[in-house]
Formats: sequence, structure tokens, C-alpha cells
Amino acid sequence: MTQVHLLDRMMGEQRPDLSTDALLRAFEATPYDERIAAQSTYEALQRGAAHNPDAPALQFLPNADPAETPVTLSHRQFMAGVTQTASVHLMSYPDRPVRLGSVGHPGPYSRVRVVQLDASGRYERDCAVNEIGTVAMQGPGVFSGYLSEEHNRTAFVEPGWVNSGDLGRLDEDGYLWITGRAKDLIIRSAHNIDPIVIEEILFRHPAVALAAVVGEPDAYAGELPVAYVQLKPQAQAEPADLLAYIAERTPERAANPVQVYLIAAIPLTAVGKIFKPQLRWDAAQRKVMRMLADLQEPGLDIAVSVAAHAVHGNLITVHLPGWPESQRDGVEREMHKRLDPLVMRHEVAWG
Repeated sequence: MTQVHLLDRMMGEQRPDLSTDALLRAFEATPYDERIAAQSTYEALQRGAAHNPDAPALQFLPNADPAETPVTLSHRQFMAGVTQTASVHLMSYPDRPVRLGSVGHPGPYSRVRVVQLDASGRYERDCAVNEIGTVAMQGPGVFSGYLSEEHNRTAFVEPGWVNSGDLGRLDEDGYLWITGRAKDLIIRSAHNIDPIVIEEILFRHPAVALAAVVGEPDAYAGELPVAYVQLKPQAQAEPADLLAYIAERTPERAANPVQVYLIAAIPLTAVGKIFKPQLRWDAAQRKVMRMLADLQEPGLDIAVSVAAHAVHGNLITVHLPGWPESQRDGVEREMHKRLDPLVMRHEVAWG
């Protein structure tokens, strides 16, 4: 019988001092045939094994988000699920062909659909074969709902079918392919842009270590794609060069980013995934500063901050410290006039 070991408990808070070399050596003395790991743990072990010619041959089942998993991991078996499905909901079966990049088929007694939702998150229809939509899951592991009814409004696409938050497609043989995150979708006028398409292009550039594409608020288009890039050590590339590189390879003109921002380090979560909310806040802050730049006066500062908000989701705050009472009404009216068309809410703070 196959024995499975959860690696993250060894690599996480319980053993923060455990090196990858030590863990790889420990595997030689364990009876486990397969090991489940999150993406960040798997990548750490993979790097360790690459520098250790005596590392044991191991089979991993990365418990990862395929939409954020580098292409170099695509030859591994995948399992997929969300917290609301009690973790694993889909898997690759040993008696079925492996399709690289797919997360396989639903587990026993579980089901999966890909559906189209309207602007308010309500079910419209099931998607056709290979049509990208929102992945919905149903089965004995699916939770019954949140304590807050407000959160339940978008938790289910239909009774019993939880909204996974992922974008994906089902092929002609029922294999599920995860293509991105629904909340990451950038809507530029009538174009729905999946950022992973542009991110994959950037990852092929020899100077790029990490890349992420997010939506920047825009008064006309709603959102415009912008790219954040972390270069490899000692590598060089200019934003204009990267924009041209993308334009030559993108399948859709509307998906071309309007800006490329080179930053020292892409923000990551505790488990090593790119933390896109921080990039969205930064993109909004940069955009608003450009929109208000001509209102700046000598000795009077304009500062902009963007953060999560309990009611509005995200909130832009324009800080105007030291502005005299005589100018406040006129400046505030002009700011509201410029910022009101943005999809993101805003406020003006005089302190």
C-alpha cells in the first residue's frame, strides 16, 4: 500500500531549522512512497536535490495551485482543491493517461463543472468543452456555507456547488485545466484578460526572475493591465524592451500592459505565492498620483495610499496635509471629478 507523507509540517513552523539537505537525507530512512507538498516546499526540495547528486529518487504530489506553478513543475502529478472542499477534490489517477498541466479528474463521489457567471456572480450557463469559465465543485467534502450570509452570496454558483475562485476549462475527456484566478481577471472595456497569458510570456524572457500582471484602475476602460517584474541577479532589461517583447508575442492586443514596473522584489505570501493585492494597491497608487500630479503646488504635498477596506473592498485615500482652508473646497471638487470615474472608491483626508 502506498504511504503518503505531508512534507509541509516538517518544512513549516514545527521545524523552521530543518534544511532541504537534511530533509532529503531523512527521506532515505523513511518508508513513504509519495509525499504531498505545497508549491514553495516542493521548489525548495527541488533546488536542494539539484545540488545533491546523492539525493534519493522521490515522487512528489505537489498540493499546489497549477495557475501559479512554474512550467518546470508541470511533469509532476497534481492534486487540486480548495479549503471549502476539504482540500483535495481533483487528482490524476494512476490508471489514466497524465495530461501535463491538467489537474486530472474529480475524486470519488465528487463532481466539477465550469460555468459562466454574470457581473453579480450569479450562474448563467455551463461552459462548452474547452471554454474558460469559473470552476465549481460539488461533493461530500464541500462545506455547507459561511456563518455570515454576506459571504454566502458569492460562495455558491448553485446550491451545493461551491465557487472555487479559479478559472479553468474541461477538455473533451473531462480533464480540468486551471487557467488562472477569477479575482485576478482584468476587465479592459469589453475584453476579459487572464493575466497568466502575459505572465507566461514574461517568464520566458531571459532576464526575468518573477513577474505578475494586475489591473490598474482607469476612468475609461475600467482597468488596464500593468506588469511588475523582478529581474534575475545581475540581469538587465528596460521597461520599454519588456513591453516590446510582450507585444511581439501576446495573442491579443488588448492584453498588452500599458506599464512595466521594475521592482527589487515581488511581494510573496508566507507560502511563497505572489501577493497580488499589494501590487494592485501599488498600481492604483501610481495611477492616482499621475492623475493628480498637476494639482500639486509648491510647499503643499499630495500623498496617496491604497489599502483593503471592510466595506468597499479597496479604498484610495488622498492625503492633503497642510493645505489652507481657502483652497480645500476647490481642490477637493477637482479631485472627486477626476477620481469618481474609477472603479475603486476613494476619499480625501486633510490631515
